[in-house]
Amino acid sequence: MSRLPYCFSVIALLGSLTSCAVGPDSDRLVAPAEALPAVGAAGTLLSNVIVYSKGVVGGYELATTNPAGTQGQFLTTDVWGRALLDVSPDGRLVSWVYTGHPFKTISVSAPDGSNARMLPANTFGFEPALFSPDGKELLYVGHVLTPRGAEWRLFRLDLATWVSRQLIPETGQVDDQRAADWSPDGREVVFHGLKGLERVRIDGTGRTPIPTQGHTCWETRWSPNGLRIACLAIDPSTHISTIITFSPTGRELFEVISGQVGGIEWSPNGRALVFSMDVSGYSQIFRIQANGRELKQITSGFSNNSGPVWAPVLIVP
Repeated sequence: MSRLPYCFSVIALLGSLTSCAVGPDSDRLVAPAEALPAVGAAGTLLSNVIVYSKGVVGGYELATTNPAGTQGQFLTTDVWGRALLDVSPDGRLVSWVYTGHPFKTISVSAPDGSNARMLPANTFGFEPALFSPDGKELLYVGHVLTPRGAEWRLFRLDLATWVSRQLIPETGQVDDQRAADWSPDGREVVFHGLKGLERVRIDGTGRTPIPTQGHTCWETRWSPNGLRIACLAIDPSTHISTIITFSPTGRELFEVISGQVGGIEWSPNGRALVFSMDVSGYSQIFRIQANGRELKQITSGFSNNSGPVWAPVLIVP
């Protein structure tokens, strides 16, 4: 499989926004800020890089590797317990879940973890918050109180105003919504809801079921070229996971790989997938062609590595 070069260069970034940083004695809760942080006056550009959560003593750190698994580095080293991440399209920001907090809070920061800001209080980070294709919004799962109790809903957060709004109007029924992702044009969202896997326009209208031949999707990722949706389907009786892909209308379903797999993400060109899989009791990062060929292990060792995101660019302060 051909791959783009993995390169480094120093670039200048424009703009300055106010923010607040979190010190080591801050109880690990991020204080409110007036705006998201700028990366800074200069940064290091990493291109065609896989960002993931690397298990260390006491928690998880953000780390990178190239698609071949031959070059890598830590992005953070303060053992905060960062997992379930996403990278903004311009590579200037990352979203992540603080696994050490009892409510699994979600924050946005620079790739090195600096200048973090926490999402609204209704978030529980059991799923990553995902940047929109234009980088202006985050899609996340939050909870709302209904007459039936607390239920999960999808929210859109405006990164300029830090105002969130519920994506889909209430239906009056049990309607837990999860496993969501943006379409590559930013006009739709795919998610698991009341009718199984569904599509909906970003104004909350036009909910359309997507047939998945009996599979329940616990994670979904829409390919960058818009042609396929990847789904992590888990057999409840065996707990074996299968990565499947299909067209946005649910046709041409294809099983890519089965096993103790999770954390799926597409390559930038939409031709391959990266994911985590258990190897001798440790979670490691793998990549595979979307046709199920050319499986390659990217990480190794005695640590749990998970939640990979294949970013075309990452800018590290």
